[in-house]
Amino acid sequence: MRVSMIENSPYLFFTRRTPSRRTGKDVSKMPVFVEQYVVVGGDAELKEAAEFWRFGPKAWNPYYNIRDPKEIEQRAEAEIPLEKVFEGWPVGSDPSAHIKTLKELFESGATQVHIHASQKDQRQVIDFYGREVISKMKVLRSVA
Repeated sequence: MRVSMIENSPYLFFTRRTPSRRTGKDVSKMPVFVEQYVVVGGDAELKEAAEFWRFGPKAWNPYYNIRDPKEIEQRAEAEIPLEKVFEGWPVGSDPSAHIKTLKELFESGATQVHIHASQKDQRQVIDFYGREVISKMKVLRSVA
């Protein structure tokens, strides 16, 4: 059995494996929302973004209940290697890497994907996605 990207995602906000089944909801009709971190650029942008979002892989467990942001930052620096932070992030200025990641998420069952511009220059990400990624995703969808 193939395990989807969604099932492995540390940034998953909603999955069909929720208590919703116990409430009698038809989970096949519920949205599957995924947050996908991205970096448009190179190693410098990636390192900067990974440092800033270092707490991400443990944001919901165990850091969620820690009230002191300095403690979260200290623990994340000690506990989470940078490579773990950006695992699964599409990186670069080649739209094909970003399109591939999005296609895999949708093929795995995501119904909505939130693009998280993880770098400081968010305008660069917005422009890149508008010009190079979303337009090509629409073309791919119309061909399918």
